[in-house]
Amino acid sequence: EVSQKGYVWAYVCFLHGDLSLSLITADNNDFFQLQEVKRRILEQLKTTGDLLEIKKSIRKKPWTVLNVNTEIYELVHFLYKSDQARQFITPVAIHPFKGRQGKKLLMHEYKRVMDRCAIVQSKKSHTVYFHASDMSAVLAW
Repeated sequence: EVSQKGYVWAYVCFLHGDLSLSLITADNNDFFQLQEVKRRILEQLKTTGDLLEIKKSIRKKPWTVLNVNTEIYELVHFLYKSDQARQFITPVAIHPFKGRQGKKLLMHEYKRVMDRCAIVQSKKSHTVYFHASDMSAVLAW
C-alpha cells in the first residue's frame, strides 16, 4: 500500500562499481528489513555465482537487436516484460530510435501500446495489439 501522501522510499546499495540494488517501499520504517533483504539477495547471488556473471556482463558492450538470433530481419527494437518476475529487458536502441528524438519517439510508441493494452485488457482476459505507422509496426501480446 502506498502512503496517502504519495511517498516511497528507496534503499539503494552499490554492490560493485556502478552495479546497484534498489529496493522500494512505501513504509519509511522498513530500513532494517530492506537491509536484511539486500543481505540475503547478495548472499544468494554470490552462492550461485550470478554476481560474478553480472559483473562480467557489465563489462561487455551493450547489446542491440543485431545480437539477437532471430529471423525477423526488420526488427529494430523490442521490450520483453515478464509479469511473473516483474522485470523487463530491452536492447540498446538503433536507427530509427537512436538519439534523443528517436528515444522520445520510442517511449511514445511504448506508452501508446501500454495505454491501449490496459484499455483492451480491462474488457478481455487476453490482449493482442497491433499498430502500424509510417515509422514502425508494433505487436504486443
